[in-house]
Amino acid sequence: MMRRMDDLSFVRGELQKVALKDLEDLADKCGVPFGTLQKIKYGTTDDPRFNTVKLLADHFRAKPERRKVEAQ
Repeated sequence: MMRRMDDLSFVRGELQKVALKDLEDLADKCGVPFGTLQKIKYGTTDDPRFNTVKLLADHFRAKPERRKVEAQ
């Protein structure tokens, strides 16, 4: 349970760095709905699904080179 909370905090922090205009691209890359990303970013959801948090945490923790390749 603690790992999930750490991942959620990490994901929220990383989403704060993503401009609103770039959330749509992130949604496409990760397969997470745009609305869900907005809710996590702005804190309107307290308990996003585990799979969603894991998917986003894995994306943000990936090496930048890997993210570029995946985006193509």
